[in-house]
Amino acid sequence: MIKFPTALLVTGVLVLTACQSADLNAGSTGLFGYPASSSSLLHARKIEARTQFRAENYAASFDIFKEISEAHPRDSDAWLGLAASADRLQRFDTADSAYSRLSSLKPGDPTVYNNLGYSHLLRGNVKTAYAYLAQARQLAPGSRRIANNLQLIRSRATPKATR
Repeated sequence: MIKFPTALLVTGVLVLTACQSADLNAGSTGLFGYPASSSSLLHARKIEARTQFRAENYAASFDIFKEISEAHPRDSDAWLGLAASADRLQRFDTADSAYSRLSSLKPGDPTVYNNLGYSHLLRGNVKTAYAYLAQARQLAPGSRRIANNLQLIRSRATPKATR
């Protein structure tokens, strides 16, 4: 028979073990000290970064995507998110580096060309933006996103009617 103080001590140890915080940069542990799945932590961080991006918290998404891309240099989603976040922060040097890395990971990918086009549109480089978007359209002719970005260029290039 287990005495009350012993049972209380065991329960306290189990509760403290379950409350242990996870460090994403080190080998984190889950419930009762067993290793947590690194792929589930990576997935959770990507979701957090995308959520921050959609909420227009570009600095937060930038930091998270940067952390992921440094820890997982072959993760094309992380590089794409880092590039897009850098674009929105007008950190075009970082965006260019991320797009360069991304192009080597996913050569000929229409999403990369589309995002490069949008990046140059943000910079005001309309001709370069159009060239990237035209390449993206060739690779994915049915993409609505690419069509919308091309329409953005057309609307900027069309002179406004004067009264």
